[in-house]
Amino acid sequence: MKKRARLTRQSDFQRLLGRPKVFQGRALIAFGVPSDLGRLRVGVATSRHIKGAVNRNRARRRLREAVRVGLLDAPGSASLDIVVIARPEMVKISLPLVTEEVQEAYQRLLRRA
Repeated sequence: MKKRARLTRQSDFQRLLGRPKVFQGRALIAFGVPSDLGRLRVGVATSRHIKGAVNRNRARRRLREAVRVGLLDAPGSASLDIVVIARPEMVKISLPLVTEEVQEAYQRLLRRA
């Protein structure tokens, strides 16, 4: 992901994680709020419930790729800040299914914004 499309500050993550869960899927949990910046920004995190550093890193990489393919490369993205957290199922399901869940979470966020 390009740097301008990422949430990097802890304060940004805390602001979003204080909100109610917007989407809770099989492989991920998503939080989101409208942004004043005029572009989509995404933060990626992994749960410590994913055992082993190798599996956590694999889940993080798969989630970043799903976000890149499913949201950032799609035309007409809205002005939102989103935090997506990988769950333990992330390492078990295929990348196309993860991408579908990311897109579904994004659609639900758009309806609530």
